Amino acid sequence: MYNIHIIDIVIVILYFIVYIGIGLYKYKSVTTLKDYTLGGRNFPNLVIITTLLATHIGAASTMGVVGKVYTFGIFFVVTRLVMSFTMWAVTELSYMVRT
Repeated sequence: MYNIHIIDIVIVILYFIVYIGIGLYKYKSVTTLKDYTLGGRNFPNLVIITTLLATHIGAASTMGVVGKVYTFGIFFVVTRLVMSFTMWAVTELSYMVRT
């Protein structure tokens, strides 16, 4: 019924071993829940910006973009670009406030 080969199982097991190993290694450096949720405030701006953009341009958003552009025209594309710039600006401002 399922065609799972030994190499597939080995890859999944290695993935879990590496994933658990990284978790145990980082476990020592995280002391509080706030430190865990904020990542120790060690993220560069590029990581924050790309994470925000990836979240914003997720699959659910992407599927409806073509229909929205058809309905609203080029104005919808402009609003997307403005929102991306706004996310970048907010990230820069948060970095300035943080330091």
